[in-house]
Amino acid sequence: MFIQTPLSPSPRGVLIEQITAQFSTPPKLREVVRDHIQHLLDQRYPTLNFSAERVAIGTPMQAGGYEYRSLPDAVLERLAGALRQWSPCGGAA
Repeated sequence: MFIQTPLSPSPRGVLIEQITAQFSTPPKLREVVRDHIQHLLDQRYPTLNFSAERVAIGTPMQAGGYEYRSLPDAVLERLAGALRQWSPCGGAA
């Protein structure tokens, strides 16, 4: 009776599987921004224990008071606004 044993994967096949697993579920842009902000807060204010998700930016409203947004959301809005004004030719769009 002949028993077939599975072939061991080639180094290339293992690498392809690792790359596929790494990029199969890419992080959302907001998660990347939040993690980067958290890293910067930890570097700049190590003893204050800030949470990037809980830090908010207050914008004054015309009617008085403030409108608050989380820091990651404010950064994403700022980036989105900058992208609308940016042109690959170096000038404003």
